[in-house]
Amino acid sequence: MLAGPAEMAVFGDWPPGGEPPLAALVEGWAADADLVVAEGFKREPFPRIEVFRQARHPEPVWRPDAPDAHRWLALVTDVPGRFADAAVAVVGLDDPDRSSRLADLVEATVSGLTPSGGRPPRGAS
Repeated sequence: MLAGPAEMAVFGDWPPGGEPPLAALVEGWAADADLVVAEGFKREPFPRIEVFRQARHPEPVWRPDAPDAHRWLALVTDVPGRFADAAVAVVGLDDPDRSSRLADLVEATVSGLTPSGGRPPRGAS
């Protein structure tokens, strides 16, 4: 464990059997949290924001026709124009307002609202 005056972090090995499901980790370590941001867990059934850099991968993990496409809140990318017609919010990596736009999307998703200036989260009414 790393601990400081304002924060802490926990490090350790996975139990025998490998990585536990994200829900089990949240229940064990962050049960009182209002919001959990996790990296990885691509096969878990939770909302996601993908950071896609075309120079690193030819295609994003997000696919508009995938059965789990509705789980994506946003695609943050260095080529936002390529996804102008996407059925998911697209945020440019160079957008100076990217952090506030993503925060608005997350807030809208957890509160069930539509963010101003953005597409409503998929499945929102």
